[in-house]
Parts: sequence; C-alpha cells; structure tokens
Amino acid sequence: MNPFVAWSACPVEGGAVLTQLQGVDRAFAMDDGESFANVFPSGAHFRFDPDFKRDTLPVDFYINVDGMMVCSARAMEFIRGQAPDALEYLPVGILDHKSKRLVEQHWIVHPIDPPDCIDLAASKVTWSSLDPDSIQRYRHLELDPSRVPAGRQIFRPKACPGLLALRRGFAEHLVQQQFSGAGWKEIK
Repeated sequence: MNPFVAWSACPVEGGAVLTQLQGVDRAFAMDDGESFANVFPSGAHFRFDPDFKRDTLPVDFYINVDGMMVCSARAMEFIRGQAPDALEYLPVGILDHKSKRLVEQHWIVHPIDPPDCIDLAASKVTWSSLDPDSIQRYRHLELDPSRVPAGRQIFRPKACPGLLALRRGFAEHLVQQQFSGAGWKEIK
C-alpha cells in the first residue's frame, strides 16, 4: 500500500466552494514551494464561487480551484499541533457572495521546500512543454518514501506542483477528527 495519498477536500452539502486566491502577486510560486511567510499580503482572499450560489456554509476545509489546503482556524490549529515540518500557516480572508468578509479566520496550510521524491523510473509522467522541470500530468506516480524527510506530513513533490501529498497515517488521523470537508484519495 502506498504510504502517501493526495489531498482532496470533499464536498459538503451546502458547503461553500471557493474561486482562486486573489490579492497575491506571483501566487503561482506557492505551487513550487516558495516561502510566502514574509510577503503574504493582509488583503489576500478567496471568494465564494458564483457557480454555487446556494452553497454558503462555512466548512473546515474548502474546495478551491487552486488545490490549496484552505481551512478553518480549528483545523489549522489541529494540524499545527501535530508539528509537521516545512509548513507555513498563512491567514486569508474569504468573501461571501455579497463580497462580505466572513468573520471567522481562515488559513492556507502552505508546504514549502518540496522534496525531490518522485521515482521517475517507476512512474509514467508527461513533462510540461512550458516548464520542462514540471510534470504536466501522470498516469502513474510513485513517491519514494526514503526521499521524503520523516517530519513531512503534508508536501508538494518537487516537479509535481499540482499534487498536495500527505502521509497516509496523517491523512487518516485528520479525517478521523471529523473536520467538515476533510478528505483524500489514492495517488494513481
């Protein structure tokens, strides 16, 4: 059994769905594991997705088009309490359908310093024509556990910025806490 899984926020009936992150220059660099701790703007925010007008409930983990781990303060505190390595906790606002900011504080759990852990010989990948150092898609992806530092519970593998990976045990523990929207799927 693969020791890693892919993060995937789960739909919650009536739960808000978010558009892309706004108000952050070079937000694309977050996928590459660049640190934003000292440059993350206070005006950074997500908006409720207008395609889901009836979905307005705050949840612990939000589905969003950026594939980021966007969560409630309660969920962030739980994650931080587990002391995983190489994560930043970036405060972010969420605006509802009327552009009113939600009162509750929300956070992006942002992995930095991506490990070079993809076993290319065992994987079937297609490299990006725009960025030859990044995998555009994969049919099969193998992560080498010996190349993931022991303290990494949440990370984006180097060369595969679209994948937010978690150690299986950590993901199972997170879901057991019954946070709304918490989920994962197998890496295929």
